[in-house]
Amino acid sequence: MLSSSFDRAVAHHRAGELDKAVALYRHVLRTARGEDASKAGQMLGAALHLQGQLEGAEEALRAVVRADPAPGLGARRALSMFLASQARMDDAVKVWREGVAAARGLPSAAGVDARMGLAIALSEARRSDEALATLKELAAEMPDNAGIQYELGRLSERLGRRDEGRAAMERVLEIAPDLAEAHLLMARIEAAGV
Repeated sequence: MLSSSFDRAVAHHRAGELDKAVALYRHVLRTARGEDASKAGQMLGAALHLQGQLEGAEEALRAVVRADPAPGLGARRALSMFLASQARMDDAVKVWREGVAAARGLPSAAGVDARMGLAIALSEARRSDEALATLKELAAEMPDNAGIQYELGRLSERLGRRDEGRAAMERVLEIAPDLAEAHLLMARIEAAGV
């Protein structure tokens, strides 16, 4: 359970008092373990990023990932987002490739999360063929996963592959008929086909 020091750090962070927040996050990190350390490290990275301390932000986020070499979805997502904000998409892809490698031998959910992260990072890096292949592989393995089907449909639509996008959105709507984003994307696909 995170300490009152963490709560105070977050309050300072939200108030824009970043120096105080950074000091408290570092204090929490000296004693925190596991998920608590991950949360504090991610928040430290975010605060440092806001301060313009980019090297410190990256190191804080990488330290969280190193401390938990498992796929660590939250930590990897935070690091990948930071790298993307610095236009370092190849580095963001590498973070997820390492997550996929770390997930080998772990329960399947960890591997799926890491491979989804990789597919999204590949897509953002405009490496669409690799992203599409990863998503198709995941969709074949887990045809009832609405998140995978949605990302497959979204990327297919972006690439102008309307039939593939439509098929993926139809599957999403079978699985999760109340997913508004899927209805909106399906409408966009249908409108483009007119």
